[in-house]
Amino acid sequence: MATITQHEAAELWEIVRDHHLAGAKLLWMAQGVQDQHLRQMMQQHAHRFQQAAQQLDGFLHSGMGQASMLGQTWQPAGQGWQGSFMGAGVQGGQGGMMGQNPHPIDVLAAGECLKECKSMAVKCMWGATEASQPARGFLQQLAGEHLHMAEQHYRWLEQRGLYASPKADQQAIQTYNQKLHQIAQSGQQAVQLAQAQLGGQQDQFQQYQYGQQQQYGQSQYAQQPQYAQYGQQYGQPYGQTFQYSQQQGQPFQSGQHYGQQSQLYGQQYTQPQVRQ
Repeated sequence: MATITQHEAAELWEIVRDHHLAGAKLLWMAQGVQDQHLRQMMQQHAHRFQQAAQQLDGFLHSGMGQASMLGQTWQPAGQGWQGSFMGAGVQGGQGGMMGQNPHPIDVLAAGECLKECKSMAVKCMWGATEASQPARGFLQQLAGEHLHMAEQHYRWLEQRGLYASPKADQQAIQTYNQKLHQIAQSGQQAVQLAQAQLGGQQDQFQQYQYGQQQQYGQSQYAQQPQYAQYGQQYGQPYGQTFQYSQQQGQPFQSGQHYGQQSQLYGQQYTQPQVRQ
C-alpha cells in the first residue's frame, strides 16, 4: 500500500527522471574529455546521479521502506566521496595551470556539469518542500551533494582562468552594508508603528465599549418618564369616564326630588273629600 500522496509521487518521478538523464549525459561527455582529473570527477558525479536516482525510485515504488534501507548504505552528507573529489579537483587544477591551455571540449564539459549540478540542487530542494519524511531529509542532503559537485567544477574552471569572478571593491561593500542597515531600521520602525497602532485601536475599542454602556444606561433610565407620560395619557379617558359618570349620575340624584313631589301630589289626590 502506498504511503505517499499523488502530488509527492509526481515530484519524485520528475526528480528520478532528471537524475537518470543527467547521469547519462555526464558519462557521455566524459568520454571526450582530455583532462584526466576532470574525466574522473565527471564519471564519479555521473555514478552518484544514477545511485541517487535508484534511491529516489525506491521511495516512489516501495512506499519508502526500501529507500530507507538504501539510504543507510552511504555516509551522511556524502563526506566520503566529497573528500576524494575535492582532492582530485585540486590536483587537477594545479596540473592544468602548469601545463598547456585546456581543451575546448574540457571547458564545455566543465561548464555544462557546473550548470547541471546547480540545477539539480535547486530541484532537490524544491522537491523536499513537497515531500514527506524520510524522502524530505534525503532530498535535502542530496541538494547539498549537488552543490558540492558544482563547487568542484567551479574550482576547475577558476583555476584555469575560465570563470569570471571579479572581487567586489570596498566602496561597493560599504554601500551594501549601508542599505542593509537602512532596511533593518525600516523593519524595526514598521514593527513599532504596528504595535503602537494596535495599542491605540485597543484603547479606542475599550472607550467605545464604555461609552456604549453609559449610553445604554442613560437611554434605559430616560425611557421611564415616557412610560409615565403614557400612563397619564391613558389615565385621562378613565378620569373623563368617571367625570362623565358623575355628570350622568346627577339625574338619578334629582329623581329623589321628583319622587318626593310625586308622593306629595299622590297624597293630595288620595285624601278623601268630606262632603258638607
